[in-house]
Order: sequence, then C-alpha cells, then structure tokens
Amino acid sequence: MATFILCASAAALPWYERGTDALRNGAYYQASKAFEEAIGIDNRFALAHARLAQAWTELDYTDKAKDELLYCRHSSWEPLVANHRWMRFIWMPSLLLCKEILRRG
Repeated sequence: MATFILCASAAALPWYERGTDALRNGAYYQASKAFEEAIGIDNRFALAHARLAQAWTELDYTDKAKDELLYCRHSSWEPLVANHRWMRFIWMPSLLLCKEILRRG
C-alpha cells in the first residue's frame, strides 16, 4: 500500500511550483507537463497528482482527470492533509474539484 505525501523530494518541488505558476497564468498544457515531471520524480507527491487533475480538467480531459484523482485518492494521505495548516487552501479545493469531476464523469 502506497503512502502519499504533501511535500516532495527536492527535485520534484521546482516542477510542482512551475506547474502551479502555469495554472495561475492559464497555461494548462504547460502546467500538466510540469506536474507530470514532478510525479515522474516522486510518484507519491499527492498535491502534484491533484493539481495535474485540475490542469486536465481545464483542458477538458475529464476522463484523465478522474483517473488521476482516483489514483491518488487514498485514505493513507488524508490524515496528513487534515493535520496540515494549509488544509483550507489546498485540500478543500482539491476535494471539491474531485467531487465535480466525478459528478461530470
């Protein structure tokens, strides 16, 4: 059973940051590629998985987004997120996005 994490290895974090910057700028394809790089380096990086799903949703790849969220949806990382001080800003929006994608799917 895999354990997902909020933070990433030092090598994955810059790719995650590039992806989040691209999301903010509406460059969803670039964001998806950056998140894929981060996940390629550290497959347990839960936030990169969630943000990749967000980028794919913006690109209208709802099936890919749904699959990504189902892949990273794992009870072992929920307690980590619940104890994180940024829960309101990261976890809750990701959870709402997940529900919306699953509703559409």
